[in-house]
Amino acid sequence: MNPKRVLRKAGELVETGDFLGAERALLACWPDISKAGAEAHYLLGLIRRAQRRPEDALRLLHAALAGDPSQARYHFAVGDLRASLGNALSGAQALAEALRLDPEFPNARRAFARAALNAGRFADAEAAARLLLSQTPDADAWDVLSCALREQERVPEALVAAEEALRLAPAWSAAQHNWAVAIGRIGRVEEALAMFEQLARRGMETAALAVNRGAALVELGRDQEATAVLSLAAVQWPFDLSLQIALAKARWLSGAGEAFTAAYEDAIARNPGAVRFRIGCIDLLNRAGFTDKAEEMLQKGLQRQSGDPALIEALGALLDTTERFAEAAPLLEAALLREPDRDGVRSRWIIALLRLGRTGEALAALAPVRASAPLNQIWIALECLALRQMGDSRYHWLCDYEHMVRTFELPLPPGFSSTAAFNEALAVALLPLHVARDHPLDQSLRQGTQSTRNLTQIDDPVIRAFLAALTAPIRDYIAQMREPDHPWSGRKSEDFKIANAWSVRLKANGFHVNHVHPQGWISSAYYVSLPQGLDMEGGHAGWIKFGEPPAPMPGCTVERMIKPQVGRLVLFPSYMWHGTVPFSAGERLTAPFDVVPG
Repeated sequence: MNPKRVLRKAGELVETGDFLGAERALLACWPDISKAGAEAHYLLGLIRRAQRRPEDALRLLHAALAGDPSQARYHFAVGDLRASLGNALSGAQALAEALRLDPEFPNARRAFARAALNAGRFADAEAAARLLLSQTPDADAWDVLSCALREQERVPEALVAAEEALRLAPAWSAAQHNWAVAIGRIGRVEEALAMFEQLARRGMETAALAVNRGAALVELGRDQEATAVLSLAAVQWPFDLSLQIALAKARWLSGAGEAFTAAYEDAIARNPGAVRFRIGCIDLLNRAGFTDKAEEMLQKGLQRQSGDPALIEALGALLDTTERFAEAAPLLEAALLREPDRDGVRSRWIIALLRLGRTGEALAALAPVRASAPLNQIWIALECLALRQMGDSRYHWLCDYEHMVRTFELPLPPGFSSTAAFNEALAVALLPLHVARDHPLDQSLRQGTQSTRNLTQIDDPVIRAFLAALTAPIRDYIAQMREPDHPWSGRKSEDFKIANAWSVRLKANGFHVNHVHPQGWISSAYYVSLPQGLDMEGGHAGWIKFGEPPAPMPGCTVERMIKPQVGRLVLFPSYMWHGTVPFSAGERLTAPFDVVPG
């Protein structure tokens, strides 16, 4: 039996869809497939995938790669399968390697664009989509581009791309869905919901539709309907990670308390071996403050799969959260060595090192990412802490609190008799936007709520007057910037925009955990209303503080504090650590925002 002829024949059978015939030919020549070469492993891997045996397929395709890593089609097959199994990050990496070996490999760039999008590599997805559009301007490429732009907060551009996708494929449900997501992001939530509901009536059944429909209902304050939609979808797709997270968050915002993950936990009990699915629930419980429950769920996972890298990484994150830094650091370091592009793991590891006083190691871990992303606000913020621990003068260059943190009185918008009258009107406009009953799990506030909609996309005359009044103080603030080589003043531009604006309503004992704003350049606090008797509390109750990290760290305490005052605007670099001191009674309403160069 001629092996080359068998491989050629098997390849032809695979191409025509005769997978059983191809399998018989291969196994007749190699009864023990482990003794075959790379091409036989590759073909049998394709056959196993067609037979819906993905684990066997992946094992065989990896064997093909080990035998001959120079073949673009082997990398493509591995990447495409990984992406289809939900492992978008490793799928995108394998597809990128296929493209490196053969930039013209059929369908590789399109598959990479989708995988990169699903993996959160939005700039890569955008670049791939634009290249596809330069070659074949079809609806699919426009759709990928729209999604990639939307996830980079370039929503107006995303909407243009979504409209192009719809123009080319007006009946394509996926394009209609993604167009609706885009218009929802620019504030046209009612129109978005109408499209989601139309798609549902027409029989579109996807977890993504349920997630976005639920999100629109939450934004409109219809939280019970949102929970109903998401709960019903979770019955149909119980193991969809995004859906279970959306349902849990909706239930949390509606005040479900510790029971907010009940449906998620039921799904884990039915599929206990799904590691990343389990980790999603652990992360939610951890963020909500139920660390004991999160650790119990994590330990159950480790009992089943003690050496799983993702579970070990999750353990490192949990140990970090519960301030067991010495135990967390080696686990996080090991996770980063496996996947060096994981920014979240790197930042956790660096923070653990800083809390342990291992400053030199922290700076070494920061060096490559500071060089590759010099304006990344997280990396600058962590470098500030490291330099401060070392007593390095560059810390004061990066964080000149007297010069860089400034207060302004908001110019009185036209049509209002006084600052007090304007802020009373602004409070009336903002309070209806607070439809949740609890704080978002992925934000800094505690004991309060945050508006779900970007204030820049709301057509309300008072809110628009507020945003317009910000122009003068922002220009004044930018005018104080001097040094062109500084990561703050070096971005100086007369052309700027408010990238995002929102409202925070803190209740009694409410506060902000110390944090930074990763997507900003200039960040802010604007005080719309304050609790009565705040001055009587003492202890700087309600004040904003700067320079202190999220948890105790050697040599890093509060550097500056500013007293809140109705009508006061505070501007500061987005990379500066800041938070607030709790207050004991009443409510505080603010309208923060982030500014970026135009």
